[in-house]
Amino acid sequence: MALIGAFTVGTARHIRRGSVQTDREGAAISCTEIYGVMHEAGTMATPDNTPGLPSAGDAHTGAGLTHLLAGPMQFDNLEPTGVVWEIRIEYVRAEASESGEWGSSRVVARDWGTVSYAEDLIADYDTGEAVINAAGDPYDSVPQVDRSAPSVHFRRLESSHPATAIAYSGSVNSAEVTVMGLTFPAYTARIRISARDLLNDASLRYELDYTIERRNTWIYEDEAAVNIGYDVAVVEQGYYYLDGEGERQRFMESEEETGEPRPSAQPCLLDADGGDNRGGTPVIKRIAVDPALSWTNLRLPSS
Repeated sequence: MALIGAFTVGTARHIRRGSVQTDREGAAISCTEIYGVMHEAGTMATPDNTPGLPSAGDAHTGAGLTHLLAGPMQFDNLEPTGVVWEIRIEYVRAEASESGEWGSSRVVARDWGTVSYAEDLIADYDTGEAVINAAGDPYDSVPQVDRSAPSVHFRRLESSHPATAIAYSGSVNSAEVTVMGLTFPAYTARIRISARDLLNDASLRYELDYTIERRNTWIYEDEAAVNIGYDVAVVEQGYYYLDGEGERQRFMESEEETGEPRPSAQPCLLDADGGDNRGGTPVIKRIAVDPALSWTNLRLPSS
């Protein structure tokens, strides 16, 4: 095999260690290892044509760093002829691998945060009761209020093709689930999943990115405050109601000056069957806007 100095042409070798990041206790969170390779002029260095590099997911071999796993690689050409290349490999802290129906996987990064959103103020936060005026009628309009709720995010290397997991993106949890120590009641969490192919021969070839965001929407349902999460709640009201024969009738009110009946200028409360509910307890309709799926097969980390 051709040699250039200490390098075998086309084969990478370790040059030096880059930066090491630690937590407050001094344990390594990540580090960078730098490799070099010399190729024939005009050849672009890639993982496929450069043996001697660790594969994605390989554990670090250095003392105190074996809990770090190889992640993304960066290839830099150092001179115009394309002979000398430098490869920077990021190692990140990861959890132990696990296996299941969808193959093997390993979490390589985790973080916690909050998500902000705005919603119509239609229910009291403490009781879940509908927001209505002193006369028992809905307001013409309600204010938008700012909310915040917990979110979790993690990256995981996986052996299975990501198409199956991606199909869950945009869904809400149909049952209570605990992820990274946070518990999300049914319908209160929505998941976003993206993926990339690392284009290597490692068993954990695919890197998937998971984000789970919580939303709290409280309503009064069956005489109790209920968190319906990502479902939408609307007060049953309108300008028409259904009479005892099921016929559509216009809500009427008395003209202030003459006392003559005239069509109501504002929507009035309806019961659950579309009947006249003026003066009654407001009925809140719950509408599902996202697919609700079981996330059991996603094998989300519980702690």
